[in-house]
Amino acid sequence: MSDEYFNPEITEKIKAKTEIQIKQIEKEQKTAIESITSENEKKIKKLSESIIKDASENAESEFQKEKAKQKLEIRLKKTKFHDKLVEDLIEESLKKIETLTKTEKYSKSLEKLIFDAASTLEETELIIYYRKEDQKLLTKDFLAGISKKLKKDANIDTKFSLADKFISCRGGVILQILDGKIRIDNTYERRLERYDADIKRELSLMLIKE
Repeated sequence: MSDEYFNPEITEKIKAKTEIQIKQIEKEQKTAIESITSENEKKIKKLSESIIKDASENAESEFQKEKAKQKLEIRLKKTKFHDKLVEDLIEESLKKIETLTKTEKYSKSLEKLIFDAASTLEETELIIYYRKEDQKLLTKDFLAGISKKLKKDANIDTKFSLADKFISCRGGVILQILDGKIRIDNTYERRLERYDADIKRELSLMLIKE
């Protein structure tokens, strides 16, 4: 091989060019590594944020579930408490009724119950179903007095007849038209049931508002 290939000047040029290429490669590698590192950091950050967000959402979801559960339990307790109040009220009312039926005021109560039912039915003849214990109160004069009051106050002509069988209740009466198709139950138990429904409806509205 000719010695011209070992010319120091040429060798230096090759070496310099090689170093430039190496530095360029190193620079490109460094840029690539930095780019990859930056991209990975972004991915890691995004993943981390996603994990934190999911954990936060899960925690909030669990909190809301527990909150809803507690709220439902409170509502159920309130409902039970209100129902107990109504039951106690009804029971107390029934006790007072039992006392009322043994006083002179009961006669006035029967008169009003019959009058109210007859005013609603507006029939010329009505049958009264009653307790055996009240037989002595529902005399002809007593019923005639109610008929007179109906004529005077409501301009209704009504005659009453007593049913041939008794009813079992704590007090009050049931009025029925002659063909039996329509009747008004004005026994104390039935009236209390109606009040019971009204009270429970009011309590339900209170719960909704709460």
